[in-house]
Amino acid sequence: DLARDSADRDSEDSSRNFAVLERLAGEFFASYDPDLYLVDDASDMLGRIAKLGRQFDAAEVCTARRLEKAHVHIAEGFKDAGNWLSAITGESVGQAAGKLQSARSIEAHPHVSEAFKSGKISETQAKEIASAADRCPDQARDLVDEAPWLDFGQLKKRCNEVRAASESQDDEIARHERIRKSRFCRTWTDSDGAGRLEAKMTPDALAVIL
Repeated sequence: DLARDSADRDSEDSSRNFAVLERLAGEFFASYDPDLYLVDDASDMLGRIAKLGRQFDAAEVCTARRLEKAHVHIAEGFKDAGNWLSAITGESVGQAAGKLQSARSIEAHPHVSEAFKSGKISETQAKEIASAADRCPDQARDLVDEAPWLDFGQLKKRCNEVRAASESQDDEIARHERIRKSRFCRTWTDSDGAGRLEAKMTPDALAVIL
């Protein structure tokens, strides 16, 4: 009972703090005009806004994952969590499902999860590092430390190197099977009326399509 009471108080405090944050952010952005800043000041502001955006993205992804685990989407009448989250965020179903997939990958690696929640790395970076950490957990911290100094292409190359260094022939077969089991294909129509497709599959299957 004491633990539950403490958790309730923490939740109430967090809710009040967030209400203050919402108010202050609303006031700031209502009057924010980047054209009023000198170039150096605008550059500094961009970096600060980007970090704050990463923190908000992480909070959104982690909260959505917490609700997915509670099967809230089923209680609200959605056939899957991707459709449910899409209805909340206004993003495509593919984008929403991708966020939940990222959350599942990231939460398995504490160093990656901590850096993601703090805004040190983006969702895309965290997902790439988590994929490499699935193969080499001891490399997670190093990859997190390197990520802010690499562009995404360089980070992806580093993660590929980590994965490749850990793979034997048996590992390669197992990796292929994991990819095969996690394959998916999502289609939707975007705001321009264009047909869109997002898919994951084994390289040999992709070669057939190409």
